[in-house]
Amino acid sequence: MTGVVRAGFVTRPRGLAGEVDLRLFLAGRAVGLPAGFESEVGGRALRVVRSSVRSVDTVAALFEGIDSLEAAEELRGGDFCARREAFMAVPGLRPMGLFLGMRMEWQDGGGVVEGFDPFSANPLLEVAWEGGSFEVPLLLVTGTGTIDWDGGGMRLRLPAGLASGAD
Repeated sequence: MTGVVRAGFVTRPRGLAGEVDLRLFLAGRAVGLPAGFESEVGGRALRVVRSSVRSVDTVAALFEGIDSLEAAEELRGGDFCARREAFMAVPGLRPMGLFLGMRMEWQDGGGVVEGFDPFSANPLLEVAWEGGSFEVPLLLVTGTGTIDWDGGGMRLRLPAGLASGAD
């Protein structure tokens, strides 16, 4: 699958039927994946049979062709990816990987999102600009910024000193 966005990874098998838990890196809360959702898991093209939200960042999913605990175990640790268009078609499902390459504009400058850290207490976007790079809390972007998913950009007001303290 070309042009995929990484959205998380398989943490563990769940039950005897082959279901797995997916830890997702999202700009918001987890939402269920619709039946038929086409994804790539651990490098394998797989289609969702059913899913359910387990927590704010975890979805349990059953994939076609994964029908046993042993088959699910083979997916453990595998990246969960899909095409950008597939994620955009599901209301509310916005992986942090969708921010990569987006233009970020703020009151006195602009830059490009080049990375993200989903594991901090407040996930961070890594932004490069002419003065270096700095991290922007995802909550600042989603809570106070304007995101143009179709146009690939966002606008927000940065707190004083955030960009000037770049390394």
